[in-house]
Amino acid sequence: MDTSTRILNRTVDVRLEIDFPLRFDETVVQDIDQMLENLNLIDTMARNTIRGALTHSSSTPATVFRQWLRQSTSSAPSPQDFMDELVLSGIRLYPDGGRTNRVRIELEYQSPIQISPRITVQFLERTGPELLPARR
Repeated sequence: MDTSTRILNRTVDVRLEIDFPLRFDETVVQDIDQMLENLNLIDTMARNTIRGALTHSSSTPATVFRQWLRQSTSSAPSPQDFMDELVLSGIRLYPDGGRTNRVRIELEYQSPIQISPRITVQFLERTGPELLPARR
């Protein structure tokens, strides 16, 4: 299912993927509700993960940050400026992946000046947020 939601005063595309429709029950609905009710917290955790990767030169956030620095019009651009300008552009929810797919939430971020690649943070069941390598 594709829809959108308001988060951080912005409309963001949301995709809900159900892997096992025959097992769709009240528990899955509750998991979806929990995800949607906690998007602000999830966004904060994802941004903290991105911020932590800015100093790792081979990470996607560091690559995007370097490109952003070259194109920034600010007189003294900082990592905080970059984080403030980073836009949540998409959310994908996978509430019922089970053992075959531990990903429960995936958030995609982009720079407002349309730098590629986008930065993707996945939330894995029982382990929390992790950065994905840049998509080719």
